[in-house]
Amino acid sequence: MSCVYTARVAVKFDLAPVSIASNTNVASATLELYITSDAVDRLSDPITVHRLTAAWNPAETTWNRRDNLTMWTVPGGDFDPVPDDSVTAGSADTGTWIVLDVTRSVQAWVNDPVANHGLIVKMPGRFTDKF
Repeated sequence: MSCVYTARVAVKFDLAPVSIASNTNVASATLELYITSDAVDRLSDPITVHRLTAAWNPAETTWNRRDNLTMWTVPGGDFDPVPDDSVTAGSADTGTWIVLDVTRSVQAWVNDPVANHGLIVKMPGRFTDKF
């Protein structure tokens, strides 16, 4: 028996404690992810990271809802369709790190802190758990 599902991960970093002057040039910003499973069905597809475009509550977010009262405009999250970066899933072996360039999003947040809704990482294709 198997179960097939699509995976996305939303993350947000509070930049308020970091003293960065508005419109400061961000030279580089990366998101590093540790690969714990190689259960990806479509290894040639990319893992992509996108800027979220709507506020959400980590304790209440689901595939369909960004909080208990509000639906995402599109199931799975409201995000910029242009990815900040991507890496081919097949190049990411279990037990290794992947590094995604998120400079574009961090620069946007420095320029307009209110726009910081975090990032969403889209996993390739669909995952299959077999049991």
